[in-house]
Amino acid sequence: MQSRSNLPFDDLEEIVRRSTKLVSKLVESKIVVTGSTGFVGTWLTNALIMLDNIHDLGIEFFLPVRNISKVKEKLINFPKSKVNYLEIDYLTDSKLPKIEVSHIVFSSTPSQPSTGGNEDSFVERVSKNSFNSLVEVAKNQKIPPIFCNLSSGAVYGKKQLNQGRVKEQNLPRDAHTRDLNDYGKIKVELEIEIEKLTNLGQIRGANPRLFAFAGPGISLDAHFAIGNFMNNALKGEKIFIRGNPNTQRSYLYPTDLIVWLLHLMVKPTLNPVHIGSENLVSMAVLAEKISNIFSSSGVSSGDNSVESSFYAPDNSKTRKFLNVSEEVSLDESIKRWKNWLTSQPR
Repeated sequence: MQSRSNLPFDDLEEIVRRSTKLVSKLVESKIVVTGSTGFVGTWLTNALIMLDNIHDLGIEFFLPVRNISKVKEKLINFPKSKVNYLEIDYLTDSKLPKIEVSHIVFSSTPSQPSTGGNEDSFVERVSKNSFNSLVEVAKNQKIPPIFCNLSSGAVYGKKQLNQGRVKEQNLPRDAHTRDLNDYGKIKVELEIEIEKLTNLGQIRGANPRLFAFAGPGISLDAHFAIGNFMNNALKGEKIFIRGNPNTQRSYLYPTDLIVWLLHLMVKPTLNPVHIGSENLVSMAVLAEKISNIFSSSGVSSGDNSVESSFYAPDNSKTRKFLNVSEEVSLDESIKRWKNWLTSQPR
């Protein structure tokens, strides 16, 4: 008998159904996932554990964590799951033990206040310490492992993003010195390192650039507008648009996110990969959608004097290369998220 993750079980089963063609390439894999208590890491690890158990793949997992009990609360558990919890504190110079691995997923750059994402020095230290520790593990493998470094659309910078859907493109040589925020600069530096290690034949690298998402696990009280809107609606409050109502974003549901990542894990590439929806929506329209689905108390008008912005990808090359599609609409995403939120204990 298995214990259940706190993520929607139906969604995890959907990911497994949509990933069946990949299973032969994951048999007896040894997979390291960092950031397994974060949004992406939790979804990915749960989906992989379920995929492993349903198809009897014999995968062994290595999960570096600071708090073992915390990660166990978030992960599905089957009796035959081979999950190794490695207690590591990346605020220190802790190193991973010598382990045999075939896949590494780096997902431990803090991005939310609850994980220290609002402190630049903390973000940089944790990111670089954990990344360097994984690189040492990778270098010691007989066969170069697949190293999937979860990057971000933030590598493009505000100016380029605000031109509309940003194209899948290589970064300019001076990318690390451009006008980026600290989070974006860290992501650029790690992308460059992945490219170097791949060209040296030490890893088979990929730098998927993640954009914005909507669904279970997104914080309701951080800097994510859609999370704040869902929080207002859940409480029966008027949805409050803090910035310009004409600001536009796009949101991918976690099932699509994880299916796309799983495809990349078995088919890595250094070509630009965008994980995000192309379907732009303004904050005004998004707030109205959420208000209508929740039957909440309406929407504030926002502030047109605040600068508006874009944050959305073109993903046409990514979809073609990975042979994937966006299968969950924004309206469906909000409905699923609402159902999950209202089913949680208060």
